[in-house]
Amino acid sequence: METVFAVPVFHVGGSLVRNADGMLVYEGGSVEKFDRMDLDLVNFLDLVKLLEDELGYKTEKKLHWLDVADDNLESGLYRLLGDKEINA
Repeated sequence: METVFAVPVFHVGGSLVRNADGMLVYEGGSVEKFDRMDLDLVNFLDLVKLLEDELGYKTEKKLHWLDVADDNLESGLYRLLGDKEINA
């Protein structure tokens, strides 16, 4: 079986807003990219740990994942609440 990898990329400090065309876009903030991770081994707490330990975010966080096969941010963005969403 082929190993599938995910690359954690965090967009932090910005906002999701609608542009002039009414499309949802992310503006501002910074982009932090980490090493690829074996998708079978990724879990929610590992992602939270990256945010806290590597980026210093200790306050409330909202994690989302983006289906890069979807070219629309609004329909391709999903909320991550725990391992259930990662496994799906």
